Amino acid sequence: MENVLFSIRGLSFYAYGFMLGLGILSGSSLALREARRRGIGMERMSDYVFWGALVFLVVGRIGQCFSVYGLRLFAHPWVVVTELSTGIYLSAGLMALALFSLWFIYDRNLIPSVFVDALTPAVALTLALSQLGSDVFGRSAVLPWAVQLGEFQMHPVQLYAAIGFYTIFTILWRMRRVTRYDGQLFVSFLTMSAWLMWFLSFFREVGERSMSPWVWFVLAMAASVVFVLMYLNSPRPYGLRRRTNRFLSCIWGAVFYSFGLMAMVLFFFLRVR
Repeated sequence: MENVLFSIRGLSFYAYGFMLGLGILSGSSLALREARRRGIGMERMSDYVFWGALVFLVVGRIGQCFSVYGLRLFAHPWVVVTELSTGIYLSAGLMALALFSLWFIYDRNLIPSVFVDALTPAVALTLALSQLGSDVFGRSAVLPWAVQLGEFQMHPVQLYAAIGFYTIFTILWRMRRVTRYDGQLFVSFLTMSAWLMWFLSFFREVGERSMSPWVWFVLAMAASVVFVLMYLNSPRPYGLRRRTNRFLSCIWGAVFYSFGLMAMVLFFFLRVR
């Protein structure tokens, strides 16, 4: 099993890199659009996107190399740029990005709730696209859509995650103009992501970095309680404007969602087969 996964890791890294890059570019475009709409300023948002992406990639690479080589990394630091096939430590990169975001908000004197709401849909889309290039497969399964690797069949858990984050992005993108309070998109993203992680935990292989489904369940329940309380305490709509033809808008939204969903599924199975 380990040999089979190692044999596809090199090619999977290039797929992951391509989809991560595509996700960052697509997310950056959406973030700049939302920054202009919310009065943050495209220049400040472009600075954040550039330096934030750099922090995420550098810290993620160093974290992944350290998890593979340990203290030997200090004796061979060049492996950070020479052995890119080892990938990126997503948790380390996201943690560094969160710390950088806090510093950036303070340094540029931004309103935190408005800033994170402008970024949230872009983050959801970036995560959806990057998951399509991941080589982290799930538990063994006997299903028509299971991925065949050698003698093994496994859940395409990265496809499940990609569909989940794409669905979250679609919901956030449609609700961004009718929020009741600043920060609602961010709280909604945390709540839906926690439930998604809880769902995916039943299909992932248990490893050193795995969290118990009960941990995700408790986090999801706590986030849901916070979301409901904040929503109920903000009774008046806060959105900019209401669409005149809601039915037509829903139809177009369903069409674009379906098209994107089919494209993601097709790309994934063309890549792994």
